[in-house]
Amino acid sequence: MSLEPLSEPTPDLEELVAAAVAKELEAIRRLAPAELRTCLHEAAHAVVGWRVGDMPLIDVEVGHDGGGATRRESVIMDVGSDEALLRARVERAIVSTYAGSEADARCPQLGPPRPCIGDLRLVDKLASYVEFQHADLRRLREVSRWAVHDAWPLIEALAAMLRTRRRLSGGEVERFLAARGHRCDYDLTPLPSRGAGDG
Repeated sequence: MSLEPLSEPTPDLEELVAAAVAKELEAIRRLAPAELRTCLHEAAHAVVGWRVGDMPLIDVEVGHDGGGATRRESVIMDVGSDEALLRARVERAIVSTYAGSEADARCPQLGPPRPCIGDLRLVDKLASYVEFQHADLRRLREVSRWAVHDAWPLIEALAAMLRTRRRLSGGEVERFLAARGHRCDYDLTPLPSRGAGDG
């Protein structure tokens, strides 16, 4: 009795997805430095914001002109007089805002990182909602640095999607990240639990 030769095993879905992501990551590494920096910068805002529980993402976008934007719901939405909730939201928003420049700093091959004036203005605005000391901002910057470090593979993967799609809705980003990562609190002020009647 002769045995038929075994056929090559069929790659499973996970292998196919991994191969597609690897191909996208290789393509993104061949982008012009400014475009690559923008994709990584905006992806870092989105990924770190999701991981630390920042406000819901509206969308993230990378323009053909080298600019980009990550838009979220306002931290002051439905806060009322709940100062603990406001502080917790502001901390998370500052961490995710700093994440763009932390991503820039991880890519020295793209040239020296330049400060993003829009991000610095947003941090100033956010910090004005709550009494923050310089030490608070230094701590949040350090949290952001660790969050970017921990989530770098996710940031690269989302940047690859941004490279091809240019704009992703908040829902698309949420589904993408929820399937691949997990949230972390990084010792930030806990978000107060709110009952069903609290809004």
